[in-house]
Amino acid sequence: MSDPSGREQVYEIGSEPQVWGRGEDSDVILGSRSVTRHHMRIWAEDEAIMVEDLTGGKGLEVEGESVTGTFELEPGKEMTAGVFVFRVHGFKMETAVDAEPLEEKKPVPLL
Repeated sequence: MSDPSGREQVYEIGSEPQVWGRGEDSDVILGSRSVTRHHMRIWAEDEAIMVEDLTGGKGLEVEGESVTGTFELEPGKEMTAGVFVFRVHGFKMETAVDAEPLEEKKPVPLL
């Protein structure tokens, strides 16, 4: 995410939805009156970043086009919320390492 001064911040997005906005009760506080108190909800789902517009269609654009509802923010695309610009740079997926090994099957003898 970058702000109007060009300062960039990197956030890790997990599977638990986060509310972003200027409200003090938002999970990520965006310090500008250009966004609403609860501007959007964002989370990772499979290998996608999902965004839900919480403004009623008045505050999110992807590649300059107004978006509403819930949508996928594709890597390389820019989303703006007020004065903030968001980009997906990649995915860091967790892998399960505590899975039980598969049972080894023994060959059946031929009669």
